Amino acid sequence: MRPRFRIEGLDEMDERLRRVGEALEDRDQVVPVLMEALEPVAERTRQIVPVRSGKLRDDITVSDQAEGESSGELAAYVGPTPDAYYAVDVEMGRPAEISASGREYDATQAHPFMRPAWDEQESDIVQAVADGLTGILHRAAKG
Repeated sequence: MRPRFRIEGLDEMDERLRRVGEALEDRDQVVPVLMEALEPVAERTRQIVPVRSGKLRDDITVSDQAEGESSGELAAYVGPTPDAYYAVDVEMGRPAEISASGREYDATQAHPFMRPAWDEQESDIVQAVADGLTGILHRAAKG
């Protein structure tokens, strides 16, 4: 006589896995988690960015879209808006140069603000995303 096995609950497990997969692809659930995780980076960036007029500091945001994109990607972005077009020069510095029109530009020293803020917050970002996604997974698995 051959042993027989009966496995119960596979249909329920399959349904839960389907719900979990859908939840992780749901932009309305995932993107807010990402944006919330990035807000401390934006806040720290605003604290350490060099301030002349305050425009660059005020243009640091967290968004669900990069400038010029309109995608359904599961992504969030942190940094200055495109209105602060000079942000890269502040972050990275700029060598002296002469433009095509003959205008001379002095070199500018780098004053990093984005990278240091990111580096300070990196482990907290990872933990916040993990915690947020774990919550989504638990809610989806419970149905």
